Amino acid sequence: MNCYLAGWVGTPSLERYGKHSFLPTLRLERAAELFRRYGAGATFVCRWLPAMRQLISTPAGLVKMAFGSFTLWTRLGAGSWVILLTAIGHAIGSSAAKLSCGELAHRGEDLVQQDLVYIVPACLVVFVAYVLDSDRIMPKDGSAPAT
Repeated sequence: MNCYLAGWVGTPSLERYGKHSFLPTLRLERAAELFRRYGAGATFVCRWLPAMRQLISTPAGLVKMAFGSFTLWTRLGAGSWVILLTAIGHAIGSSAAKLSCGELAHRGEDLVQQDLVYIVPACLVVFVAYVLDSDRIMPKDGSAPAT
């Protein structure tokens, strides 16, 4: 729906009112450029990324991506994400099915404390990589991104 709506409303309206929906002009232009460059691949990958999965429809509509192609790649990206989350949930659920709520909480607390020395650095590395990559792909100053 947002894909169709963005194509119908068009760039001028989104540039005028986009700042009210957290879509400033520079970000819209950069997102449209990435979409023109990567097309269907951008749709698939962005369905895996937090926050982007909700916003990817707008640049798809702005560049007038074929609705059938957009739908196919959205289903593949979102579907694979859901399958992964379902598999993880099933694995966790089946391993914890016979535990009481208290046992599950204590076991989880023990695991976190035991592996905290690995969890904190890993989270920091992922966060720093995300920030650096985000700034490289979508620079805040409107300059051309590094490729």
